[in-house]
Amino acid sequence: MPNVLLWAALVAGSAAGARAYLQLNLMAVWIAAAFALLLALYAAAAVEPKH
Repeated sequence: MPNVLLWAALVAGSAAGARAYLQLNLMAVWIAAAFALLLALYAAAAVEPKH
């Protein structure tokens, strides 16, 4: 079941990306890049540094 959910998420994400690209053209790529940057910053802030 975990593999099915992983593949379903991949298919859903690619379908959503294709639809966004059709509607927004290259702006959809910038939105995805900004979201990835925000997610990376959040993950970096959530990790406590080791001393």
